[in-house]
Amino acid sequence: SISLQMDSNVITALNAASAVCNNPKFGFGPVWKDVAKLEYVKAYYVTKGVKYILDEGRDDMAHNYAVFVNYFEQTIGVANKTQPEVIAAKFAELLNGDMNT
Repeated sequence: SISLQMDSNVITALNAASAVCNNPKFGFGPVWKDVAKLEYVKAYYVTKGVKYILDEGRDDMAHNYAVFVNYFEQTIGVANKTQPEVIAAKFAELLNGDMNT
């Protein structure tokens, strides 16, 4: 189904981004260790999602950005030791939810 394919594509993108960002040759490693920078990235994705809802009325795209926001929230939680790991099941919830999710 389209929804499952979208879920798979977003999760694949998150996994690829994580692999690239953790590769020392690309120099993103320090960002993953800096909670303030992760908060900034998270805020960027919140802004993009809100823009899609307000400017274009497209909550479908907002759901995609919500996944990225949740990923960074969880990554920050892991960095702050408030959660043990990133839980991918939450991403599917966001992708398949309605406007109020």
